[in-house]
Amino acid sequence: MKNNLNNNGQIKILLFEDNPGDARLFIEAIRDISSTLYKTIHAESLSQGISILDEQRIDSIMLDLGLPDSQNIESLIKLKSQVLGCDFDR
Repeated sequence: MKNNLNNNGQIKILLFEDNPGDARLFIEAIRDISSTLYKTIHAESLSQGISILDEQRIDSIMLDLGLPDSQNIESLIKLKSQVLGCDFDR
């Protein structure tokens, strides 16, 4: 993941969230921040989000630690391992 903004000035956020209500709440809350343009991409599972990361450049990640295919700190460990190709020390 690169730290700079996308060409259109938007910050792309990948939201890992399996609860549709929580995802909607996050998306609505982020829309209320008028000083910056945000684009939220929603993934309902860790595996879906990792696939998105393989295909798109993302600026920021919001990670639910209770996903259907991964729970607790293991979600972060798997995500870091897949995306960065390195181990995560607990």
